[in-house]
Amino acid sequence: MPVETRYFRSDQHTVNGLTANALLTSQSGTAGQTSAFLDRNCFGIRVWIRHQDGTEEEVTPGSAVAVRCASRSSGIYSATWNCPQRTLQPTDAIVIRVYQDSTVPPTYQIGEWVTEQLNTTILNSATWTVYYYVEYRYSYTTRHLPDCSYVIIEYHRWYFAYDTSTYNSRIENFTYGIAPPAPPVKRFIGDALAHVVV
Repeated sequence: MPVETRYFRSDQHTVNGLTANALLTSQSGTAGQTSAFLDRNCFGIRVWIRHQDGTEEEVTPGSAVAVRCASRSSGIYSATWNCPQRTLQPTDAIVIRVYQDSTVPPTYQIGEWVTEQLNTTILNSATWTVYYYVEYRYSYTTRHLPDCSYVIIEYHRWYFAYDTSTYNSRIENFTYGIAPPAPPVKRFIGDALAHVVV
């Protein structure tokens, strides 16, 4: 049963008709980032199963989960989500869309990532931990007023960065495939080894 860390990557691939950034088990080392939005500091994801014919089935409840709102500081932020068990076809892939907004849950899509075809029949129930590297930027302008006074207008912007050891945005405990059954325990009745119950 694979239990993986899946990294938000900056390169793209096409899976089941969708061209999107790759969500793979390693980083490319080439940094990527989304646009920096004014006063939108909350991040979250939605999750879909994408079938070979291009249709999709949402796993999340119709809104972003694993939501985390960043402070006025750059760094890694994390949140968890309890992924439910879902049946898959071997040709299915998982699509992750990232959202950013000033509200919870965030509703403005800023990017999408897709795995390879997973070649399994189940997405396991597991608690995912989603890590967002958020870059914070501050700027200001000075506006002069007719009475010769002035006001300072501040701008706070956040963007999502990924795909390097510094911008280490990822999903941990991404779990799929059925664990192999445990071997049967042999029980011996009496002293005779010939009487074995499995």
